[in-house]
Parts: sequence; C-alpha cells; structure tokens
Amino acid sequence: MEIKKYIDEEFDNMLRALDRLIRIPSIGGEPGPDAPFGEAARQALEEVLHIASEMGFSVSHYKNMVGIIDFYEEGFPDIGILCHADVVPAGGNWIHDPYRATLDGDNIYGRGAIDDKGPLVSVLYAMQYLKTFGNPAHNIRLIVGTDEERGSQDLAQ
Repeated sequence: MEIKKYIDEEFDNMLRALDRLIRIPSIGGEPGPDAPFGEAARQALEEVLHIASEMGFSVSHYKNMVGIIDFYEEGFPDIGILCHADVVPAGGNWIHDPYRATLDGDNIYGRGAIDDKGPLVSVLYAMQYLKTFGNPAHNIRLIVGTDEERGSQDLAQ
C-alpha cells in the first residue's frame, strides 16, 4: 500500500493515540517511587509503551526512565530512533485545551503535538506500516526518553 493512503486510512487512529499522550501533562516533577522524573513522566512512558504493545511491538523500559520499543523481539537494533514523552508547562494563550489533541483545519493543537509526542506517534505508525507492508532486514528500536526537557538525565543512565 502506498504510504500516503496508509496515513489517510490511519489518521484517526494516529490522532487518538496522540490524544492519549497529550492528555497526560508529562511535565518533569519530583522523583517518587518508580518515577525518577515525576509521576506524570512515568505515566506518559507507560502510555507510550501500552500503545506500542497494542500495535504488536516488543516493549520494555529501563527503571521507568527510558522506554524501549523494538520492531523485532530479538536481535540487536541496527537502527535507533530517539523521541521523548515529556513536555514543558503549557503556559497561557492557548486557543484550544493544551492537554487534548485538537484538529483545527490542517493543524493539531496540544502540548507536545510538535515536540515531541506527535513525532513519537508518527514513528510508531511508520514502524506499523513497515510491520504490515514490509519486512525490514534490520531491527528498528524506538527509544523514548522522559527527561529531555530538563537535560536528558534519563539518557545519562
């Protein structure tokens, strides 16, 4: 299937997945049990991994800091893609609810729609396209951080 047709057919699912992530105000916070960068960052990571699991990918995490989504269950990854699920505070002047993915014309509004929850969902659906219509010879690994907006201490681990 042509990629453009696939995107058109999956757009509503992509928007729902994005909304699931944007609803979580994943601003870094105080460390807690099993939440090294705050409870909201951990919740966003859990939701990303849940979405990826629903799509049939192998998922794991490292100390609730970094999510790992693999195309294949086994084998060392040959291609790595880095995204993050944390955001900065929304601030004022929003024309739509900052914690919903709102389609308005050709634009999607919501905290993280551009940086970086929208690109994260795009990568997941690109991987899903390859899973459905291709058979990559190499393992693809999506690495999802939870502390990019505050200095990427998650990756230092």
